[in-house]
Amino acid sequence: MSAALTGPTAALGLSYLAGVRAGFAEVNEAGGVGGRKIQLVALDDGYDPDRVIHNYIRLVEEERVDQLFGFTGTPTVTRVLPLLVHGRSAASAMLFPLTGAYPLSLEPQASHIFSLRASYADEIDAVVERLVGVGVRRFAIAYQADAYGREGWHDLRQSLRRYGLDMVADAAFQRNGVLRVEDISVQSGILVDAHPEAVLCMGTDVSCAALACNLRNVGFVGPIIMPSFVVNRGFKDRFNALCPVTLPDNLLFCEVMPEYGASLTDRAGDGASPSCALAAAFEAAMARYAVGAPAGDREGQPDGVHSGTVSSHAGKLDEVAFEGYLAARAAVLLFGEAAPRTDLEALRAAWTRLGGARGVFSRFCTQFQGHDEARPYVRFVTIEGADEKTVDDFERWRR
Repeated sequence: MSAALTGPTAALGLSYLAGVRAGFAEVNEAGGVGGRKIQLVALDDGYDPDRVIHNYIRLVEEERVDQLFGFTGTPTVTRVLPLLVHGRSAASAMLFPLTGAYPLSLEPQASHIFSLRASYADEIDAVVERLVGVGVRRFAIAYQADAYGREGWHDLRQSLRRYGLDMVADAAFQRNGVLRVEDISVQSGILVDAHPEAVLCMGTDVSCAALACNLRNVGFVGPIIMPSFVVNRGFKDRFNALCPVTLPDNLLFCEVMPEYGASLTDRAGDGASPSCALAAAFEAAMARYAVGAPAGDREGQPDGVHSGTVSSHAGKLDEVAFEGYLAARAAVLLFGEAAPRTDLEALRAAWTRLGGARGVFSRFCTQFQGHDEARPYVRFVTIEGADEKTVDDFERWRR
């Protein structure tokens, strides 16, 4: 695993790692997969594409891992794809990367990727469809100047063209270069001058929080849209640290995972059952296993990453930790189905027998049973006070 465990995007990497570790520890305590325990080697790349190359080499040549798992971020994951496809390592599968990058769906790399999530294009299509449906026509974007941000720019433009629309403004900012509100004030001004009705931020927690603060300060009331890469809790913490005003009520987060937490009830109406059967198990596993390194787990610790850093985030429940937990459980299913082999060919055949991502999810979460497979799973949430709230009604933004 290679993820940002330090730096401006560490909240995301640490949350994902915490969920992954809880999921694997739970299985290892029960005996592992076919009697073999799962050992996770997690390395820090700081969300830096150059560092992820070094991590890849270390994982396949020094650690000699069976397969790659949980790589995080578009610019980092896409940097590794040529090595994944053309390298000579037996570790030629990438299991459940935390990105919705479009290149992952293209051959030849698509046959090496196992993914649980909708793409960023799916997320943007879904939110544009809902907003255009209530009369929103003027969209703008602030985007990170790398593969992740440029993909969001392209996806928004393609989505708007289906309705005969185009962006009214765009502005780029440097990856890991926005740490203060003033670092993105020029870009915010470019967007505001174009009088948008909705703004998409293709960035990280901190960059989107800084943008939202600027937009709040000038009175922008349209939806501020953020993809699933932005962690709701991380965004809120960043906003409160950066901005001396209350959290705005026009935030719109895209999510591609089911609701988490046993307190989130089944939409079927019984008022008690969690919407995902693993929600209660996730909470219990995080409480039991997520602090410190669980048995059978080994974490790489370069660049000052230590167990205290990880455990300070480990017990916190959020949508990214839940995605990590689901990814771990999905990997267990996949390895169990392919056992005793762990090579790409065996994993691909096992993935097909399991029914792919939809088949795996339908085993975990009732809302995926009967879900239209032609429409990727995307939902929307906002933050009200200390709580996350599902957004089903877009009428508040009707133009």
